[in-house]
Amino acid sequence: MRFERPRPNPWRPLAVALALAALLAGALVLAPRVASVSPGEGEQIPANAQLRIRFNQAMDRTSVEARLQITPQVAGQVSWEGETLVFAPREPWPEGEQVQVRLAAGARSRFFLPMLRGRQWSFGVRRPRVAYLWPNEGAANLYARSLEDGETVALTDEAFGLTAYAVDYSRACLIYLARREDGGQDFKWLDLQRGESATLASCSPGNRCRELRIDPSGRWLAFEQVALIPTADGQWAEGGSSVWVLDLEEKAEAMAISPPGEEANQPRWSSQGLLAFYNQSRQAIWVVQPQQGPEPPRLQSTTSRLGILGDWSPGGDFLLFPEVAFVAGESFGPGEEAPVFFSHLIRWSVESGLRQDLSGEEAGLVEDSAPAYSPDGGWIAFARRSLQEVSWTQGRQLWLMRADGSQARPLTAAGRYHHLAFSWKGDGQALLYMRTDRQDLAAPPEIWFYNLQADQAQRIAVGGFAPQWIP
Repeated sequence: MRFERPRPNPWRPLAVALALAALLAGALVLAPRVASVSPGEGEQIPANAQLRIRFNQAMDRTSVEARLQITPQVAGQVSWEGETLVFAPREPWPEGEQVQVRLAAGARSRFFLPMLRGRQWSFGVRRPRVAYLWPNEGAANLYARSLEDGETVALTDEAFGLTAYAVDYSRACLIYLARREDGGQDFKWLDLQRGESATLASCSPGNRCRELRIDPSGRWLAFEQVALIPTADGQWAEGGSSVWVLDLEEKAEAMAISPPGEEANQPRWSSQGLLAFYNQSRQAIWVVQPQQGPEPPRLQSTTSRLGILGDWSPGGDFLLFPEVAFVAGESFGPGEEAPVFFSHLIRWSVESGLRQDLSGEEAGLVEDSAPAYSPDGGWIAFARRSLQEVSWTQGRQLWLMRADGSQARPLTAAGRYHHLAFSWKGDGQALLYMRTDRQDLAAPPEIWFYNLQADQAQRIAVGGFAPQWIP
């Protein structure tokens, strides 16, 4: 019997090649990959913006985080929103520098498929600018000034001016209140990167809105609403005030947060999303959680006779505000007659309810006000005026002290001027503030910049007000 060797199939190599190609194509299709990054290649971002990396599928998070490298290194916290890795810096990105981001290949999906290709890109970090409203008389618009080259640009061009604004630094945008020809007000949004703007909502007819505050998540806008009452001479007078919140994501109607029938003002967000405001009807500071809906229950409260809110600590544990006390039978400064009052800064623990006088007994008879925590919480800028004859000044000076009240020292010594509206730079190395002349009340306000490293002050603008840092 004769056996013949089977002939080779000429199509087999091709079939094998096709099968391997199909397997490779399937692997490429199923393999995880980076779908988008923010900021992208070459973008310029604010110094505390988040880094976001979105994948095309659910990932093994540990394997991704192990392969992520950021240069220069910045301390931060990694979290996940579905398939998106979010890196939030604890300290600002280095201003004026390029940041390199590298995600090495090999990160696995939830089903253990490896990422076949890595991703590498870079972005720049913008130096913050100074924003303020100008002029103080007439229709004010918003201006931005660079401290590097002194260039000043107009950010808005509202015919009837602005009344207030709030900055969302991480998203490089702001919300402002623009006057209309009919006397009403519109809430408007402005993207500082693209220059795009849009109208979000309107202040309720018959009311005036002010004191805008954006919460840390960027979703909620708190504001003060004041009822307008017609007078006999055809003008309008301010009536009772209340605190409201507008949901910026849902674009729903604004909802009242303060109790109905009770006057409230000065909303202030904590870093934990709690909202403090002053309940004038009860002479107390209230803390609520607006996410629970209209008229949320009070979480905590503390009495305040002066009725002026100050600043939350960066961690959201403390609220710092001035409190008043009265002293009779003495006279301290020229033209001041007894009885007089003085005010110290009170640090209130929202959790325990404990109150501590940070001004301290050794400060004596002073007016302390306008506290502002540094970004890292280590220092407090505040305004102080001595009421004692030997050290009396007409205006409040800019002071600095540690967060526990120690090492208090003055930064300015211009006795005829009030110093107020303190705003810290993101790296904690500089302060913005306003200065008003107490001897010449007709003089326009001034915007100043204080460099803490150089221990030097510089005037930025005359006739401007409401200074803030913007990206």
